[in-house]
Amino acid sequence: KAADYLGSVVGKLVAEDVFPLIQVEKLVKEGGAEKDSLLLSTDALEIFGAVLDTIRKEKNEEEMLRLYKAAGVNIQDF
Repeated sequence: KAADYLGSVVGKLVAEDVFPLIQVEKLVKEGGAEKDSLLLSTDALEIFGAVLDTIRKEKNEEEMLRLYKAAGVNIQDF
């Protein structure tokens, strides 16, 4: 699926400290063909979940949780 692929690519960038997780949240929330259109579907949650899963695979669960908490992201916002 496109959401999984996009999430894995972005997750690798976050895992390598190229792209901050807080910026991913902003892009996913505001992204889509129209503003907020990803949030109105399940795509935003799928993308963000794939990002977190990729970070966990690339680094480890502790590092994924550290990045998640440091970004102040709330998964319930998706």
